[in-house]
Amino acid sequence: GCSGRDPNRSNRISHCIHWSSFQLSVRMSSSSSLLSAHIANAKPLRWEDAFAERVSRRIENQLVGLHRPIFQMPSHEREKAILLAGGLPPAEAFPIEAIELTVRGVGDGSSAEKVKVTVDDPKMLYNAQQYGSCEPLREWAQKFMMEFHQPVLPFARPPFVNGTNTTTTTATTNGHHEQKNGPVLDTILTAGNSDTLDKIASIVFNPTDGVFADEHAYSTTMLAFRPYINEVINVESDDMGIIPEALREACESYIAAGRGKPKALYVVPVGSNPEGKVTSEQRILELYAVARAYDMVVIEDDPYWFLRYPSYHEGATYTADKCPGLLSLKAPPPTQTAIVDDPYSQRSFLSFDIDGRVIRVDTFSKCVAPGLRTGWCTASKAFTTQYYAYTSCAPTQSAMAQTVVYSLLRDWGIEGFDRHVRDLQFLYWKRRDQLVSSLVKHCGEHLAMMDIPVAGMFLWPSFRLPVEDSAAIIPDLLKHRILVAPGNFFSFTNKPSPAVRIAFCCVDEAKLDTAAARLGEVLREKWVAHEEGGGHKQKQQQQQQNGCSPAGTCC
Repeated sequence: GCSGRDPNRSNRISHCIHWSSFQLSVRMSSSSSLLSAHIANAKPLRWEDAFAERVSRRIENQLVGLHRPIFQMPSHEREKAILLAGGLPPAEAFPIEAIELTVRGVGDGSSAEKVKVTVDDPKMLYNAQQYGSCEPLREWAQKFMMEFHQPVLPFARPPFVNGTNTTTTTATTNGHHEQKNGPVLDTILTAGNSDTLDKIASIVFNPTDGVFADEHAYSTTMLAFRPYINEVINVESDDMGIIPEALREACESYIAAGRGKPKALYVVPVGSNPEGKVTSEQRILELYAVARAYDMVVIEDDPYWFLRYPSYHEGATYTADKCPGLLSLKAPPPTQTAIVDDPYSQRSFLSFDIDGRVIRVDTFSKCVAPGLRTGWCTASKAFTTQYYAYTSCAPTQSAMAQTVVYSLLRDWGIEGFDRHVRDLQFLYWKRRDQLVSSLVKHCGEHLAMMDIPVAGMFLWPSFRLPVEDSAAIIPDLLKHRILVAPGNFFSFTNKPSPAVRIAFCCVDEAKLDTAAARLGEVLREKWVAHEEGGGHKQKQQQQQQNGCSPAGTCC
């Protein structure tokens, strides 16, 4: 039969054809001692020591810096300013007088009534076509972080909504941790996570620095980091992400080998790419403690934060109200010292950051649309000041796109955004289940291991292959008009892997089943060719090593 578990990974589940329903297991301590001790021992990061050497040569665009105090004023104060210092085209020069969007209705599936979102306010349209960014959206993003992530640290500037100071909801009045002359947070708008990560690398990394990431990490991020650093070290991981003790050992080995300084920890805590892992609160605290011990910056890249859905159940009944939506994702306040064991309402690395060492990167790409290239970043003001200096000379944001996003969020309201997020979760939940069922149906005898995610867009199955690396089957898949991402893409050193990343977000359930059928056909063809070449004995040995009987009893 089937052993059910990889002996080298107690958390990795090997699925048999006749399995019982898979349930998410979040193993966390109910003790509050770790969290209480954490909050009581702040160790602020010295950002002047954390910046890359090139930062000392970077000077902010003086004209942009001159205007910043104006841009950071509440709207009712900005309106009084007369700006004569910059070469800003006048409103009369701009051609766009109104924007009207037809938006799919939310909350009732295909029967939901479409709505119109209109941008016709002259001042908003002027700002959308001018240099700069959409300050109302920045205010929205900061307020969102305060309410949904409940960070320990206070913000440097209170959010102003429609010109009104909303200080009554700021961190300093909700029991948040205050430090005299300590770090304060700031939220800034960005051009999406990929652009932001490249800028973070330029601001933080030196060529001798090492960045530590999950055993399998998003390939594009590693490529973005590559020009700036010595290497990305992929650290041993389990179903909740990087193993804290493995991270500590990796840091020690890096230092002992004289390879440089462990500079940063890169994490994707919800629906990680490629494996779809969710990192528990307990694990977040443990990893943060290791980062503090080695004085590392923590880069929290969380594009899939919104995309959470129920666990896999064979024969599930699908209704949208079983998905958490947005409002259920609110984190508890810092005054709650017990570890949260709910994967929906748990806190983030930013929530627990007491040192100002976390750079959190969020995006509208996965919850609205990637083509808008709009996101936001929350970090210590010491970091965001340098980020502003960078973007003042190399701006990549679109105030027009930001205005469109803000107008959509404004018209939706938080309740409408909640319904939209629930619709997305419902969509991905059904597609994930379809892909799981189809892979078992069409690839069963070749499917070695498959953790079923509860967040994100991807499945990460490992296959029993007649070759070491799944990259070898990509040409065959292309002949059958199907494409998946080989596992070696997600290692900095392109380490061979029997896994592939399959994006179930892209196509409907019927096409997912067709894709799984084509994948199964390719796997069977590869094994037939291998056995005809004398590889049958090797196949039996490989099956025995995986703890499975030879023919058809294990997937």
